[in-house]
Amino acid sequence: MLGGTFDPIHQGHVALARAALECARLDLVLVLPAAEPPHRGQPGASADDRLEMCRLALAGEERIAVSDLELRRPGASYTVDTLRALRVERPGDELHLILGWDAARDLRAWKELDEVLRLARLVIVDRPGLPRATAADLHQAGIDAARATICQQTTPNVKASDVRRGLAQGNPKALAGRLEPAVADYIRGKDLYGGKMPESSQISPRRLAELLVGAAEAKQAWDPVIIDLAGKTTMADYMVICDGETDRQLRAIAEEMIDQARSRRIRPLSASGLDATAGWILLDFDSVLAHVFLPGERSYYDLEALWQAGSQQRKHRKAAPEGEDNGIV
Repeated sequence: MLGGTFDPIHQGHVALARAALECARLDLVLVLPAAEPPHRGQPGASADDRLEMCRLALAGEERIAVSDLELRRPGASYTVDTLRALRVERPGDELHLILGWDAARDLRAWKELDEVLRLARLVIVDRPGLPRATAADLHQAGIDAARATICQQTTPNVKASDVRRGLAQGNPKALAGRLEPAVADYIRGKDLYGGKMPESSQISPRRLAELLVGAAEAKQAWDPVIIDLAGKTTMADYMVICDGETDRQLRAIAEEMIDQARSRRIRPLSASGLDATAGWILLDFDSVLAHVFLPGERSYYDLEALWQAGSQQRKHRKAAPEGEDNGIV
């Protein structure tokens, strides 16, 4: 199975499916558009449009099929639930989960990871700009090398966010060489993504990341960092990471980020965890992802190490004097 938002499906997705099909000698690849991505914002295109674009992109592929399984299931589209459903629907099949190496490196953040790895073998395909995965890399990502197939095949370096941004800005080159012709025609015919981007064209992704760091610092966030994801993943251009001492401070940091972005006519696609006490808030600004953690959660997920940002350079935390609230306002 190859899951994703597919907003829209592009040449990189198609190449990923083909590479896994041949490398792992699979009988069939099921492409499953997500209804509600757990850690991303709501897609720019409707479920019906994304499903149809997948069908158009993969028309004529004899061993690649499109499934609406996740679209038929209410709620967030967690991979573990999809694998359980596939195990019931296809009891005689050996399941494989196809991932680009950029996505595989972030597996520790997945729901019920141990169950995911029990239900399916992994097929991990190289991503442009990233070094090939080693056994040590797999171990650090929580992956058993004996349950994974590494496909060392080159795939196009295409980002759905770049396509959406170009379309929103009226740039016809946004489609050139990135989409199957039938998908490009469908987008034009339905005028998808035009003017729906959350970012203003007056601010670059890098500047947005810097704006979010400034907002975090204004609320006494600890050790905010910016990770350049260029060439490492298609999910975003930059990642901002910081932490705070309490759930209250986490909400104050996240709300300041949203306010500062709003002052530049930018809104997040989603804000996960604002109303919870899970120790982790995720703001998705499409080209920039902002993670606001409690210290324990930040250390556990260690996204800096996963994305080669050098977490060993982080400063030691100073405890606040008893009775003080760390400057939280």
